[in-house]
Amino acid sequence: MSELATRSERNGLIICKENQMQQQGKMYGYARVSTKEQHIDRQLIALRDYGLKESHIYQDHMSGKDFNRPSYKKLIRKIKQGDIIVIKSIDRLGRNYQDIIDQWRLITQDIGCGIHVLDMPTLNTSGDPKDLLSRFITDMILQVLSFVAENERANIKQRQQEGIKAARARGVDFGRPRAKIPKDFWKYYVRWKTGETAPMELIKETTMSTRTFYRRIRELDRRYGNFTPKQIEEVMAPEEDIPYENEVPEDFIPKKKKDGTPRKPNPNKKKKPDEGGEFIVLEPVDRS
Repeated sequence: MSELATRSERNGLIICKENQMQQQGKMYGYARVSTKEQHIDRQLIALRDYGLKESHIYQDHMSGKDFNRPSYKKLIRKIKQGDIIVIKSIDRLGRNYQDIIDQWRLITQDIGCGIHVLDMPTLNTSGDPKDLLSRFITDMILQVLSFVAENERANIKQRQQEGIKAARARGVDFGRPRAKIPKDFWKYYVRWKTGETAPMELIKETTMSTRTFYRRIRELDRRYGNFTPKQIEEVMAPEEDIPYENEVPEDFIPKKKKDGTPRKPNPNKKKKPDEGGEFIVLEPVDRS
């Protein structure tokens, strides 16, 4: 009888352990870095040391601005009630703490899984709906972290705006540098205006982007749209440098006569120099 009792006790313990393992479910790991150039090894080592299998670790090499990540989505579809997700730190889930709180509640309350944070064990939760104290402590810590993160983000944005304002006051230019334009671009404009060459061929010859090409074309067309190719050549050929908008005084722009024909600049007309330097007169070239 004693031997049978011992066997039944052993079988009971084995069954108890199996039921406990079934209740605990499986354990999955999640690791993330923002770019492919960053190393994820430190997180993987920590997850392996925690006892996770390689096949149960999901990885993403994407920004944490949102949760639209392939491996994370696979993990959420994979987990079931009683499973546990292990992460190295809470910021591996994401950067926006409000989104983290929403995902945390989805995992722990809606799905019923636990979350273990290796760098902050205080946040560990089993996902058990009966564990009200653990849920209360976790929610409270997450709310504090959310406030700290949002406050820091606001401070960073304010410092960034102040830095940009100070840089602009020093004359620093932001944005992409202005595209280099061929000095004889007016020749391409004439070919475009007369239809001598297809626009795409001209764009290839100038090695300019389509948007830049047409922007420069429009600038010249506003100035010399009523000029004949010969008149454009007379005005532009001496310098072979295009007077783009905001680069020369308005007085340089040829005006129309009453009959609608373009008026050529008068080389004998004297003007006072601007503050920025001497006044340059565009003279027509006699090519007869």
